[in-house]
Amino acid sequence: MPAAKPRARAGEPPLLPPARGNHDDAPARAWTDAFCVGNGRHGALVLGDPRDETVIVNHHALTWPDAPAPPAGGTPPLLAGRLEAVRDLLLAGEPEQALALLSGQWPHYHPRRFHPAFAVRLRAGRAGAGEQGVPDGYLRTLDYPAGVAAVAWRDRGGRTWRRTCFVSRERDVVVQHVRAPAASALDVVLAHEVRLDAAPPGMDVAVAASARTPAEAVVTVRVRYPGLASGYAGVTRVSARGGRCHPVPAAGGG
Repeated sequence: MPAAKPRARAGEPPLLPPARGNHDDAPARAWTDAFCVGNGRHGALVLGDPRDETVIVNHHALTWPDAPAPPAGGTPPLLAGRLEAVRDLLLAGEPEQALALLSGQWPHYHPRRFHPAFAVRLRAGRAGAGEQGVPDGYLRTLDYPAGVAAVAWRDRGGRTWRRTCFVSRERDVVVQHVRAPAASALDVVLAHEVRLDAAPPGMDVAVAASARTPAEAVVTVRVRYPGLASGYAGVTRVSARGGRCHPVPAAGGG
């Protein structure tokens, strides 16, 4: 169902709805309302908060490590005839019942649930810390053909700010770009959060940040599943064109 037409704002809009896509005039309050971008391997959920952005990064191979491998020669039940009932349960907000319907005959070898890798947070620094509410001209969009999620708004001085996010097929990376108005200072605090609501509990998390150049830094997140030697890692490269990066030690993991 198409999103509602954005409320009229004074002045020239900083961002227009795409010809083929979706748009909203308020940030998402939960990941279920975020705009999704991806390339088939990596994905990202963009919530679109102008002062405290959350981009949840996913990978197609990340699943909960709580289901044993099925026995050799084991055959799962035929599920095609259950898909319509499963869809109805999901639409009714009953995911646990839907999962039980798909795995009821294989209770010890149920499908492993997917979980997010981590969330990348982009928080406004001291310059935007005191601002509240949805700013003037705010719009977030998702361009279907381009696969780009964008957010734009005007600050109190009428200047336009813009962020974009997409997942590169060629490089297989999640790309975020923040563009400040001309002659404006960009003050952003970047952080990672691993212990999200949908993530397995008890994970061991280590975060390390280092500066490669005055304008470039790298943040590495390493995660190990509880009681196992396996896990995953992610790397965020920060490039501040015309500015500086200041890595700080992470307190207590992500």
